[in-house]
Amino acid sequence: MVIAGLLSAQTDKIILICSLGVIGLLLIALGVFAFIKFNFRKVRRFDAQWQAKRDEITRRIADMKSGRLKFIDEPVIDDDGVEQDIILEEEDEPEEEESSGVEDADDEDGEEVQKTEAVLAISSLSRESRKKLDLREKEYNGKKYTVAYDYSFEAKLRLSDESVKKTYVSLMDEIGNYEAFEVRSGYRKERVCIGNKLQAVIRFSEDTLCAAFALDPEKYTGSEYGAVDKTESEKFKDTPLVVKLTSRRELDFAKYLITKIAEANSCTAVIQPVPSDYDLSALSVDELFLSGMLKIDFIKEI
Repeated sequence: MVIAGLLSAQTDKIILICSLGVIGLLLIALGVFAFIKFNFRKVRRFDAQWQAKRDEITRRIADMKSGRLKFIDEPVIDDDGVEQDIILEEEDEPEEEESSGVEDADDEDGEEVQKTEAVLAISSLSRESRKKLDLREKEYNGKKYTVAYDYSFEAKLRLSDESVKKTYVSLMDEIGNYEAFEVRSGYRKERVCIGNKLQAVIRFSEDTLCAAFALDPEKYTGSEYGAVDKTESEKFKDTPLVVKLTSRRELDFAKYLITKIAEANSCTAVIQPVPSDYDLSALSVDELFLSGMLKIDFIKEI
């Protein structure tokens, strides 16, 4: 009977251990199932949000092309700290704000934004870029999209020919010969100021480097250097004398206009000017995007 009692006790222990083991396995299986279900719902929810965002971008681009909407290219930061594009109905007009001078923020004066359409493979982007675009690597790594690239002034300059870079550096060296001049960089252009007074703007017109001056066009247009009177253009209302910097003669003429501005403002020349040392090396799409020199707008999945 003693032996039978011992066997019965051992049997009860085995049954208890087996029961606990089965319960543990069931709890683990339940946890794995809940984890998979939660992440599946999360991925589906993310896909739905991305699809809605992509459809909204496609609709807005179609509306802009049809003329029903117009694009106001001024960055706005939402509650989450994310930069958003503003789309205004045609009947809506942005309120005019009084300005006490030239601001560092880039005021585009209503100009049309030039964007370059391209095909982007998500796998070509770095992990940092995918994170910035809110793209899950496992879900989007194999996908391709038609996108619109919005290049900044510096991005265009870095991607331009060496001759364009040399022209830019030469003009900047001329500006640097005078202590009073201050160059303020914006996303689409660079402003040359004396105090808060705008004197010139350096920008790209499509792929052509241009300099626009706050001088009377009637005194300088009609010459062999190709200066253009842009008084009627809203874009150049403050700097109506425009010179396209496509040749050595035009560059020399732009430098001459810098000296005229300096003379008119009694600017003191630098005693020992130091040539500029610019790093204008070309960067990849990924590097431009991460550095803030390029904006990427998704159009549709291919």
